[in-house]
Amino acid sequence: MPLIDPNSMLLWADASAFVSEIEHSAQKADLTLGPCAWWNRDRRVRDVVAERTGFRLNPVLCRIEEVTGAFEYRAHGRTHRTLSTPREACGPELRTLLTEDLDAVTAVELRLLPLGEERWLKAQGRDPGDAHSFIRALVREGVAMRHVWTELSAAWVGFVGALSHASLHIAESVARERGLDVQPSQAPRGPELASGFVPQTKTWENLGPRDAIVLADPWAVLVMP
Repeated sequence: MPLIDPNSMLLWADASAFVSEIEHSAQKADLTLGPCAWWNRDRRVRDVVAERTGFRLNPVLCRIEEVTGAFEYRAHGRTHRTLSTPREACGPELRTLLTEDLDAVTAVELRLLPLGEERWLKAQGRDPGDAHSFIRALVREGVAMRHVWTELSAAWVGFVGALSHASLHIAESVARERGLDVQPSQAPRGPELASGFVPQTKTWENLGPRDAIVLADPWAVLVMP
C-alpha cells in the first residue's frame, strides 16, 4: 500500500508498482497523479522514471514538470533516499546515475494533485494552427489547465478546483474571439487510447501541424509523437 501524505500531496510508491495501482490508491485519498496516469497506466513506476514520461502541469507555476520528487535506492549494501525537491532540483547527475541502474531504485516519491470534479471544454477550429494558437493564448493568459489535448483542429481543455468555472469562462471567451466553435465536453479518448507513448518536449516555434499537444506552458509544449 503506497504511503500517502495528504497534507503535502506526496506519495512514496514502490518502484515495481504499476502506475494504475498508484492512481487507484491516490484516488481513494481524493488525489491523483494527473494527466500522466492516463498514458502511463500500464507502466511500472521504475519505467516511468527511466523513460521520463511522468509529467504534470504545476497548478501554481503553470509549468510542465515531472511528477518525481525524490528517490529511494540501494547502494553499497544500504538504502538511501534523496531529499524531496521541487521541480528539477534533484539534478541531472543524480537522475542519470539512478536511471543507469534501475534495479537499484526501490521507491519513488511522486507529486499528487487534488482529484476534484473536472470541467471540460472542446474548441473546434478550421486547422491545427487554430487549436495550437488557442492553447497558447490560454497559457499566455495564465489559465491553469489540469489537462490539455489537441487532435488536429480540435482542442480539449480540462479544469479542476475552485477557479474551474472562471477558467472555463475565460477559455470559452478566448476561443470565441478566435472564431472557434466551443461547447462543454467530456474527457477526450485520445490520451486513454495512447497508453504507452513517450511524450516529447518541443518549443512552440518547433511545433508541427500534426503534433498533438499533451501539456503546454509559456515556453514548452509536451506532444505525442
